Amino acid sequence: MDKRDYAGLGESDLVALFRSGDAGAIRYIATANNQRLFRAAWAVLKDSAEAEDAVQSGYLNPHSPSKSLISLS
Repeated sequence: MDKRDYAGLGESDLVALFRSGDAGAIRYIATANNQRLFRAAWAVLKDSAEAEDAVQSGYLNPHSPSKSLISLS
């Protein structure tokens, strides 16, 4: 099991690990942002189930705008 301290990493290091498919980095980013993303999705969709699906799709869809946005950071 990887004991890497993801909280102690800088944003660019986390993004690099995320892009490389590091499961711990993906989990850390998802956990750190899940509530905020859900609230934003709910504000638009006004439906909890749809908001949950939208957030999950954002994590799973490799062709989402997040790749281009991540490259801007």
